[in-house]
Amino acid sequence: SLIHACLEVHQTNGDQSVAKFALELQATLDKKFWDDVDGAYFSNDGSDHLLPVRLKDDYDGVTPCANSMAALNLARIYLLTGEAAAKHKAERIVAYLFPKFKQYPSGLPFLGLAIDALVSDTKVAVVNGGGWAMELHAETALQFMPYIYWTTADAGWPVCRGKAGPEIKIYVCEEGQCLTPATSKRDAAAQLINSRG
Repeated sequence: SLIHACLEVHQTNGDQSVAKFALELQATLDKKFWDDVDGAYFSNDGSDHLLPVRLKDDYDGVTPCANSMAALNLARIYLLTGEAAAKHKAERIVAYLFPKFKQYPSGLPFLGLAIDALVSDTKVAVVNGGGWAMELHAETALQFMPYIYWTTADAGWPVCRGKAGPEIKIYVCEEGQCLTPATSKRDAAAQLINSRG
């Protein structure tokens, strides 16, 4: 949940320090809880000898289960970093939980969000400069646009390389490939509206 929160904060204000913290937390999660045999994350790190079994969260109750949230986090990390390992882990979590999701989808609604993020044409909108670009970012933040992830040109992600400069622009990118940079609010809005795959 903290990784998810950090990614949400980064999307809101471009703060790279919280994004880096999210990656650090993800690395710790991978090291201590990941099951490389069957996929998905255990609920404990196995260090407590009083716990004879290492269970895995597989039900979204009042709050999303750890594996559902991790799958969505990994899908977003893949968008920003292009790291195939993040996407692979997200897909393995989905594969592990999918039989239960197929049988009882209302028991894993957050996993549905993760699946949607993996199979839809989710885009990264890279903002360079302020002015109209930040206005558009603020306006769209008030709408439900789950297929757009926002970041800034100076954020340091691979998808942001070569995009910082003096002009105000928005780059709409998918799988590391970007459309012609939008140089007006109208053009950027059109690219974002047409981005739903």
